[in-house]
Amino acid sequence: MDFEAEYDILKDKVERALYEFFKKEIKAAANNESIINIRNACVGMGKRIRPISFIAGYEAIKGDRGEGVVDAACSLEILHAYFLIHDDIMDQDKIRRNKDTLHVVYQKKLGDSGLPTAQAIRGGENLAILDGDICCALAKKPILNSNFSPERKCAALEELIDIELKTGFGQRLDEMSKHGPVQNPVEYVQQIHEYKTAWYTHAGPLRIGAKLAGATNSQIAALTDYGLAVGLAFQIKDDMMGVLSPESLKKAKNDITEGKLTMPVAMLLTCGNKEQIDTAKSYMGKPLTAEDTQKVIATLTDSGALAKCQEMAESYVTKAQRVLQTNTNLLNRTFLSSLADYVINRTR
Repeated sequence: MDFEAEYDILKDKVERALYEFFKKEIKAAANNESIINIRNACVGMGKRIRPISFIAGYEAIKGDRGEGVVDAACSLEILHAYFLIHDDIMDQDKIRRNKDTLHVVYQKKLGDSGLPTAQAIRGGENLAILDGDICCALAKKPILNSNFSPERKCAALEELIDIELKTGFGQRLDEMSKHGPVQNPVEYVQQIHEYKTAWYTHAGPLRIGAKLAGATNSQIAALTDYGLAVGLAFQIKDDMMGVLSPESLKKAKNDITEGKLTMPVAMLLTCGNKEQIDTAKSYMGKPLTAEDTQKVIATLTDSGALAKCQEMAESYVTKAQRVLQTNTNLLNRTFLSSLADYVINRTR
């Protein structure tokens, strides 16, 4: 079976497991509305890269997909939904995956009930923050409800908490970058990528799956090295697409419009000339017309910033592949190798 077919099968299994999880939670919930809205924010869309990395981590140790692994992997997708709910409020995003973001859902409901606009906006954000907190708690349950031994579940939950802490730190670095210049922008963005993406997208999920499977320390170390490299490549690719084709990521705004310090911008600040840097800065944080977007892309291209981003992403994939070549005690290296190639070649 080729990688894309296997990936799609795993994605469908995760999707079904998520529906079943939320079906049970809705029945048991004291507040159905919150769980239903969290479910709507979580299911039906997305690459499911985090639960699939979780499953791949388990298979790297066991060589097969044990009973209950897919259900437990849902923890990672629910955690992802929690981060996105809060992230959308901070970025004031109105659309996520072609749907209203959660705070906008509540804002519209409150507005329709007759509340003044300002009160509806504030209330919508407050309710979404609370639902994000509920979502964070829900993320623990698939692992807790699994049939693994208490010792392995405890180890997995420690990893999940570590992911939350690292991602929060990365998000804080990202937020701080919006409020003033930073020294060594490429290194700064790499640090954001490591904490905000690489750990919670690849390295952390791989480690959780591996720990549930009873991995050795050497296997955990290998999967961590591989996962960090793949995660960094994944986010650099995301940053490039966030400028070149945000619609492919189902984003309503270009990253330049959002004023984000992403890797293409960081590279430009490092390798561009004054005119190129000033041109890019003049568009940061402002709505872009189609013509403006092309000018920004041309500036990033002419400066060599995009080429350097591609080169950096490819170097991380090469590093990940080297880890797989030298660690023959990982049992699904073919799938992991294809996953590394996927993150650099994907179009969404």
